[in-house]
Amino acid sequence: WANLRRLMRYLARHEAVNIVTVPELQAKYGTQPREIPRTELFSAALEVSAAPYSGFYPVSGWRARGQRPRIPTGRRFSPAETVVGLADSILAFARGEGLPAAVSRVEVLGPMENPITTPEVFEISWDGFVCLCGELRDWVTRRGYLPHDLGPRGQRVGLGTLYRALAEAYCALAEGTVPSVVELRHFPRIPEEGVLLGHAYQDIIDQAMMDPSLDTGRLVHYARLQSWTLKPAYPPGGELA
Repeated sequence: WANLRRLMRYLARHEAVNIVTVPELQAKYGTQPREIPRTELFSAALEVSAAPYSGFYPVSGWRARGQRPRIPTGRRFSPAETVVGLADSILAFARGEGLPAAVSRVEVLGPMENPITTPEVFEISWDGFVCLCGELRDWVTRRGYLPHDLGPRGQRVGLGTLYRALAEAYCALAEGTVPSVVELRHFPRIPEEGVLLGHAYQDIIDQAMMDPSLDTGRLVHYARLQSWTLKPAYPPGGELA
């Protein structure tokens, strides 16, 4: 306790550290928007679908040009929230309601298992894609987290692939086109930050105070998968903190 009090006094005096209590933290960042506006969904969809592809694999040279497929996490809404928002928007359009001006933000976790990165089918009809969106929505409603894959074995579509397809379909609808066929593409299973989080947990065993036989496998696994929920901290109605 003496050491802890000394540490707290040191931090309180530190010019670069701002001590806040948990209630203060909740008051500042605990309120989340109730809806995701169409402008946010369209902007995210454009970013997700921006990586160049030619058929199944990325076009030659995409890595050298710095144009690689990625799941962005720096937006106001997490990739997990955006996936559900895009699916809800497409389902609303399929019901004849058009693309909504906003959809409810759903509290949803990332997947609990590793998604496949290569789809087992490479295109799907529009009606089949709408059904896939419905399966995604039913899964989230029943379980509270994203599915890793959808579809029967031999026709599975991984979460990353579905995100890319949702983004491309949403952009097409926003531009006034209903695609007759939706292409399914190779796409990452987790955001890039998830890889770094996994490495951070794996490095725990190298700390001097840790038992070197500690198994961090599940920590690494879930840290990677729950990177789908990453997003910046915003005060209510404010700018990025």
